[in-house]
Amino acid sequence: MKRLTTLISASLPVSFVGIATWFGLYTFVNGFLVKGLGYSNEQWTEVTLWFIGSMVAWQLVCTDIAARLGRRNTVTISLIAGAAFYFGMALTTDGLVIRALMALAGFTQAVGLVTWQPLIAELGRDKPGRALVINQLANAGVSAVTLVAGGQIIANASYQDAFIAIGVMCVVCAVLFHIVSRNFAGNQTEVVSLLRVLRTRASVGKLATGSFVVLCIGLCLEPFNYLTVNQLLPNLARDAHHALDSDISTFIALGRLPALISLFILSAVIDRVNALRAYGAGVALVGLCVVGMGLAGDVNSLVGIFLVYFLIQGTVWGSSASAVNASVDPSMRDSAFAITSILLSVALFGVGFVHNRMLGAGLTVAQVFTLAGVIPVFTGAALVIYSFRRRRRGAEEKR
Repeated sequence: MKRLTTLISASLPVSFVGIATWFGLYTFVNGFLVKGLGYSNEQWTEVTLWFIGSMVAWQLVCTDIAARLGRRNTVTISLIAGAAFYFGMALTTDGLVIRALMALAGFTQAVGLVTWQPLIAELGRDKPGRALVINQLANAGVSAVTLVAGGQIIANASYQDAFIAIGVMCVVCAVLFHIVSRNFAGNQTEVVSLLRVLRTRASVGKLATGSFVVLCIGLCLEPFNYLTVNQLLPNLARDAHHALDSDISTFIALGRLPALISLFILSAVIDRVNALRAYGAGVALVGLCVVGMGLAGDVNSLVGIFLVYFLIQGTVWGSSASAVNASVDPSMRDSAFAITSILLSVALFGVGFVHNRMLGAGLTVAQVFTLAGVIPVFTGAALVIYSFRRRRRGAEEKR
């Protein structure tokens, strides 16, 4: 119970800063640049490429930073970087500086993916999947509160004031995390540098399992689901359905609440089910929801499909990290999360570029949703089929 309480207490501040530099960036900063500074949809997607692209570079060195400073200190620094991002956004309208700040926010996200998740899995001991799902539960709950509160602040104050308030909260979170996690150091195993792992043939062999390779392919195509929604849903709601920013922030925040249901259920069973199969099924069903959002005829239909999207997305959140953890040897955990995160960041950049080119070619945001969602439908179905094939192969080997 004490370990569970510590995990939740540490997850909450990390979740807040992570949400602020991801969903907050794609919601609040989106509104500031598009409505406040007059960026076009195409210009907005170009700016986010700096955020996504920087994550690749940061993730290459995250394991080296954590090996020198420790996972706990690295996470603390990333939370401070999140605060600096929002303070910077409050003080500038210069395009070059905004792009540099996007790269700084990329560091916070990179550490959350590469360094924080292995630490959670270690704290979970014999139930790493459960620990990872509990962290996602904290993420979902915090995201709902954060986006509702942020939307109300922006509705009643300027973007600059809202960004300063969020930056202050990020500083508070950094301090709280560092205090709550003071006993983490004794639970940490040695962090092995990714670059050192890649230079050793035996270590590469431990990573190159069939399940891990197939999972990586799925992770690379999944962004056609969530990046489409994160990056372009506010634009879809404004352009196609004339929704107000305050309403958009509210339904985006509350829409995450159904994910708590699926995450809660998954937390009880994730260590006993095939995580790859759960992940693939979730990806395919979420893809259908993305297609549905593009075809929605009015804002009520859009919101309804969005609620279903997050009900299923909770399954994806809860099973993806567990699938990575289960597909490799525990000694390769940090490297596995680093590799999947790097591949994911490259994929995010690629999907963001595809979005940018689609919009540049004259497609509407609704058409981008419809086309993008088809890809993960087939990807998820392929993962499910592979998971059954893998099981049959294992049974034959035992016989």
